[in-house]
Amino acid sequence: MRTLALLHRWLGVACCLLFFAWFTTGLVMHFVPFPHLTEMERRAGLEPLGQPPHWAPAEILGRTAVRDPIRLRLFRSGGEPVYLVEGLGGQREALDGSSGERLSVTGDRALAIARAHAARRSLEAAAAAVAVLEPYDQWSVPNRFDPHRPLFRVSLNDLYDTSLYVSSTTGEVVLDTTARERLWNWAGSVIHWVYPTVLRKHWHTWDRTVWWLSLVAAVAAMSGTAVGVMRLKHLQSRRALLQRYHHLLGLACMTFVLSWIVSGWLSMDHGRLFSTGRPTASDLARLYEGPLVPSPLVVTEPVAEVEWFVLGGKTHVRLVSAAAGSGDASDRPHSTHLSLPAIAAATAPLRENCDHPFWVEPHDAYRGRVDADDQRVARAVCGSLWFHVDAATGRVVEVLDPSRRTYRWLFDAAHTFDIPALRNSRWRTVAIVTLTILGALFSASGVALAWKRLGGSSRRIAKTL
Repeated sequence: MRTLALLHRWLGVACCLLFFAWFTTGLVMHFVPFPHLTEMERRAGLEPLGQPPHWAPAEILGRTAVRDPIRLRLFRSGGEPVYLVEGLGGQREALDGSSGERLSVTGDRALAIARAHAARRSLEAAAAAVAVLEPYDQWSVPNRFDPHRPLFRVSLNDLYDTSLYVSSTTGEVVLDTTARERLWNWAGSVIHWVYPTVLRKHWHTWDRTVWWLSLVAAVAAMSGTAVGVMRLKHLQSRRALLQRYHHLLGLACMTFVLSWIVSGWLSMDHGRLFSTGRPTASDLARLYEGPLVPSPLVVTEPVAEVEWFVLGGKTHVRLVSAAAGSGDASDRPHSTHLSLPAIAAATAPLRENCDHPFWVEPHDAYRGRVDADDQRVARAVCGSLWFHVDAATGRVVEVLDPSRRTYRWLFDAAHTFDIPALRNSRWRTVAIVTLTILGALFSASGVALAWKRLGGSSRRIAKTL
């Protein structure tokens, strides 16, 4: 018992500020998430394709260096047509639709791309200028931007101090941020995720650092829970008001604190204890088997993007509309979707016992994150494996095996309160605000106790000198 108490005491001293920071910054993140360009914003910024490019889709595939192409996307970037080829192994190459050569994005072109994107979204860009070309900054540090580095950061110099990030490899706008988002995220995500650029740009170092840090914090929470329960009978005999307050508040919120800290540690799992949810290379080969044979290009006025992709041995085409305006819902951009029979034909070879796929409903507990209002996800159940397929792009969104489904409850439900009954309810916000404030108050009492403990220890050390 004494050993456990000492363990909790000194782990608490080491972790109390971290606990306080996690609870307070978690509250900020609920209202102001990390900056990202939503799918609907991306589509709204697309330029209409207009006239077909000089090079036809089939001709472009003959010029690319990408092996085993499974996906070809055509869009207009800064007024010029661009083809983006993607291979089975993840290789990508952007080719100029006018010259057929590999795309080259200069600073002037990046500025033109950003201005055209801003105009489509009714953002003020008269004073826009290229701020910098760099591989990383605080807001472009996530791994999903790796294929686009280095990035041009274009400052619009508008009322909201908006910055648009343009890919140097594809010529696409891949991120937008505003001064408000950046300010609040310094007090939110950057602290919460231990996300300074100097550390986060080295993914493996950051991953190991935060995993061990979170594990130590989880041990501190578990030892505190045990000590708090075992010393319950001594609560009334505590003379120090601060210790009694810390003990009482800890008992009141120990279930939440323990589950939140442990689930936060699980957020850094990345395949250590649970599966990652990513499809295997053999599954991808079965899904995207067959040559990519793009159909002849016929562009109608509202179309802003055309994508050809292989799925189930056939080449499918997706059309994405341009936003006709910025007001009514009828003006919002949308894309075409695959049918369930088409998805069934693609998923049947994955396993011998695959059932016919069905649409995942919005209230489904395992639906996952939705990137666009019109996104439709199909689920193909193959024994214990569930394959989620995006009906717009044919991409596998996630593979849910029993391990991943367990992780969904241990992390998503416990840490973000992603529970079907609360998903679109204001009570989710009420619960998050109430519990994170309670956790912050509890952590603050731990900070005060640590300060007192360290002060007493330093005085005793000074007396011995």
